[in-house]
Amino acid sequence: MRRFFLSTLAMLTIVCSLQAHFVFLLSADDQRSLKVVLSDALEVDDGIDASKIAGTKLFLRGEDGKDSPLTAKAAAHHLDVALPGKGSRLVFGTTDYGVLQKGDAKPFQLKYHSKTIVGEWIQNNTKVGTALPVEIVPSLEGSKVRFQFLANGK
Repeated sequence: MRRFFLSTLAMLTIVCSLQAHFVFLLSADDQRSLKVVLSDALEVDDGIDASKIAGTKLFLRGEDGKDSPLTAKAAAHHLDVALPGKGSRLVFGTTDYGVLQKGDAKPFQLKYHSKTIVGEWIQNNTKVGTALPVEIVPSLEGSKVRFQFLANGK
């Protein structure tokens, strides 16, 4: 029993110390802009140069279901994006980070697919569909939030 406990504790310590960076879309309090960050937390990482994510392509889905491109301006450690309109909006996009290789492993292409709801919950309008190859779609069922993983809209 003691060996099991120590093994479990060691594994949890290792897992908790692992960190990964993702591209996050962080809405401003006034909901008129957002920051695009590459970070391991929901905040700007001062160790990341914004040029790494400068090629991010973002879109705003309007109430009519049409997608409009958004323009991002590079700051030192993040991208700034002005959001037109008011009310609840869906913003999504893709960051092509490029081709990477770790050690002797085969090279791979890394892409991040980000999405956020700005403002109040948009019931039945949180699915991007085929505009993103993969996405997580939240749905509200009573007081419970459920998540569905979709690939190519399915």
